[in-house]
Amino acid sequence: MKFLTPGEKIKKLRKQFNMIQQDFEEEFMTRSYFGMIEAGKRNINVKIATSIAEKFNKKAKSLGVELEISPEYLMMSPQEEARHYCKDKLSQDLKEEEIYDVLSIAKEYDLPDIEMEAYKKVGIIYHSNYRYLDAFIAFSNALDIAKNIDDKQIQAYLYNMLGSCKYANMEYIEALVYFERANNYASIYGEREMEIKALFNLALCYRRLSKFDNAINVADICISKIDDKLEPDKYVRANMIKFNNYSDKGEYDKALQIGEKLLSWLADDESITAAFVYNNIANIYLDKGDISKSMEYFGKSQEIRKNKEPNKLSHTIIDKSRAYIKQGLNEEASMLLQLGIDMTMKYSDQDYLLRAYYNLIDVYTNLGDTRGIEQTYMKVTNILQSKDRTELLRIYLEISKFYIKQGDLIKAERYISLSQESIVKGY
Repeated sequence: MKFLTPGEKIKKLRKQFNMIQQDFEEEFMTRSYFGMIEAGKRNINVKIATSIAEKFNKKAKSLGVELEISPEYLMMSPQEEARHYCKDKLSQDLKEEEIYDVLSIAKEYDLPDIEMEAYKKVGIIYHSNYRYLDAFIAFSNALDIAKNIDDKQIQAYLYNMLGSCKYANMEYIEALVYFERANNYASIYGEREMEIKALFNLALCYRRLSKFDNAINVADICISKIDDKLEPDKYVRANMIKFNNYSDKGEYDKALQIGEKLLSWLADDESITAAFVYNNIANIYLDKGDISKSMEYFGKSQEIRKNKEPNKLSHTIIDKSRAYIKQGLNEEASMLLQLGIDMTMKYSDQDYLLRAYYNLIDVYTNLGDTRGIEQTYMKVTNILQSKDRTELLRIYLEISKFYIKQGDLIKAERYISLSQESIVKGY
């Protein structure tokens, strides 16, 4: 898209209205001077722009044309008009290709702040569509521009989104770095909302890295910054981080104390937040061996998520499959897991997809289905190849043990070699 100089705009409008240069003559502006304005040889000021705009608007009215040309519009440089156009477009609900049109204009007319905002907006679109690598690239481009133009305020947000992309792809160590930077910038510039988000994400990362005490400490800091009456969802979710970490440590009673306290505190026990709490309590009871209680809470979570949070329904279904496995109901567990796997693929939820595959391996082991075990292990390694090297090493060793038990020493040796290569690459 081409944006015109003031002279080019005036000339274009004059011809569209079939007007001549003499129509714009005033005491302070001769026809010759007007011609030089059109040619770009003279600047236009407010007085001249007002006079020209009035004549255009009067002509439009006489022709029955609905048009209101402002002096400000006539005085805009191509860069200013491009900025105005791009800002207006970015305020709208744009598609991906439309944002790239804005990006193209921003680059052509040297509008780095607009370019940064466009990259941010396309990153949000990619992220919401589970295209985390594309989102990471877009947010990285936005961050580079933010640094170049010294826009420090937005950097906390961008670092947090970069961490979110890495977290979604199970690259937890890298995610941790980005979340720490997000927290630092948010703290320095007093961005409380972003500070809470960054702390929350930091705690999640520490849990994924099995640093449970670190996660609990960060969650406590996060809780201290939350107003439980004004921000109930945040308060619940921050407490649930502590709940899950106590569970991971095997301190089930501490975890249940938090969970039951939150349920009694929640105003709406049919909310998606309640579903989240129910699901986690169900897992605790399952780990404690109380299958009846576990199934009761899974049922509550499942009913809410089915109606209100379908993108998280797979979490309840996959977790619930463990209860069937513990009861020896392997066929039923397999059916649940296949349903959960289909859902995780729809929402690109690789964390729970892996969890489903691990549960499925348990099912196939119980059923003596060596072919199923082998195929599922291959799916797991495909996911982990570019993500979690520590977990990949563990799986290679598990596969090696599996093949040794099958008496297939050639395949076992192959995976032992792969595990050795993984260790070398890790260093």
